[in-house]
Amino acid sequence: MPATVEHYLAALMSHRGWIEGPNNRTPYGARVGAPNQPWCMSFLAAVAEDVFGSRDVVPWTASTAMMARELTGRETDPHPGAIAYRKRSGGGHVGVVLSTKPAVATIEGNSNVAGSATGGSVVTRPRPSSPWLAFYAPRYPIPPSGLAVGSRGAFVSDLQKLVGVTPDGDFSEATKTALIAWQKAHGLKGLGVWGPKSVAARAWELA
Repeated sequence: MPATVEHYLAALMSHRGWIEGPNNRTPYGARVGAPNQPWCMSFLAAVAEDVFGSRDVVPWTASTAMMARELTGRETDPHPGAIAYRKRSGGGHVGVVLSTKPAVATIEGNSNVAGSATGGSVVTRPRPSSPWLAFYAPRYPIPPSGLAVGSRGAFVSDLQKLVGVTPDGDFSEATKTALIAWQKAHGLKGLGVWGPKSVAARAWELA
C-alpha cells in the first residue's frame, strides 16, 4: 500500500522532542548532505524519504529557498500536509501543517516552543496564518484528506486530475460532481468530500 499524508504526519510526530547535538549536528542534515547546518528543511526531507521511499515527494534539500523554488506553482491554502514557509531576512524556516483549526499548527525541526528558527529541537506549535507565511503542497502520491468545496491550491489540482476535471486549483461544484462520480465508481457513498475513505480507496487502487 502506498504511504499517505497521514503516515507522513505520524512519522514526523514520532520525532517530537528530538534535540540536536553540538554545532547543529543531526542525522537529518547528515543524510541530506548539509551536516552542521540549520536543519528544519533537512528534517522534513529525510522523514519524507523514509515514509515514501522517494526523494521526489518533499524536495531533497536543506535549503528552504530551494524548497520554495522547486515547489513554485504548488502553492496551497493551509492544509494538513502542506509545508509552511516562514520567509525572513537571511533565510527562512519551515514546518509541516498538522491542523488548521482553531488555528494553523505545525511540526518543525530546529525550533522550540517559543518559535525560534534556531531552537535546536523538534516541536509542535501554533503558526498563525499571516502575510509572512506561505504554504506549499508536496508531491504526495495521494491528495490529503479534507478537501471540499472552497478548498484551493495544488492539492485540489492533484485531486482534479484524478477525477477528470481540468486542474485549476479551485474545488468548485463541478469538482464536487466529478468526485461524487469517482466515489460511487469506487464503492463509496458520493458525499463530494475527499475524506479518509476516499484516500483509502485510492491507496487500494494504487497498491
